[in-house]
Amino acid sequence: MKTAFADRWEIPTENPAAEDFRYEENESEEVNEDKDGWAWVEGDDISDCVLTSTGTSNRLLHKLARRVRGFEKARGFPLSPEQYRAIFGRWKRASEPYLGNADYLTEFLSKLDSVKVPEGESLAAAFDRAAAGAIPAALADYPPELQILGAFCRELAAGANGGPILLAQAPIAKLLGCTPHSVSNRIKALKTLGILRVATPAIARKKAATYWFQE
Repeated sequence: MKTAFADRWEIPTENPAAEDFRYEENESEEVNEDKDGWAWVEGDDISDCVLTSTGTSNRLLHKLARRVRGFEKARGFPLSPEQYRAIFGRWKRASEPYLGNADYLTEFLSKLDSVKVPEGESLAAAFDRAAAGAIPAALADYPPELQILGAFCRELAAGANGGPILLAQAPIAKLLGCTPHSVSNRIKALKTLGILRVATPAIARKKAATYWFQE
């Protein structure tokens, strides 16, 4: 029987859940007075979601779906089916040289339905889901401090659709109520256990490392 963290993990009393720690390195701009959504659909920069090589459509379509859901969440109501087709059409035209014969529209609509973490959602929200969820099976016999970080990484990985996750130690330390050094040690422990694997190394004072999560 799986055990929930709620029974074993005490969230720090000064958990900064209201603070706006973001998944993305650059926060998206605030939604403007685009009342019907068409200005965003037709003008938002989606170049980082466009294919530049074959074999990347799954990841990049998921990224586009997360962006759409993030915009919808910020404005408070969904786009229309016509608008979904319009933004997909922009993506397809730009990605055309690298597309095969798959039904990419159906795949995009399916990904919209499966998005768990809209782009721009705070780290605190992912932490709350991790704290309320089940203990990762691979960490069942390890300290709660490792279990909660492992569950948190699992939530981030779900949002990245299996892609690499960014682990910035300072904001994570505030969520966990510990020091960045403690977060660093726990990340190293998860690496030793094979749960985390480096995707891109950190650049000192510039960029945090990214990791592949393997439960």
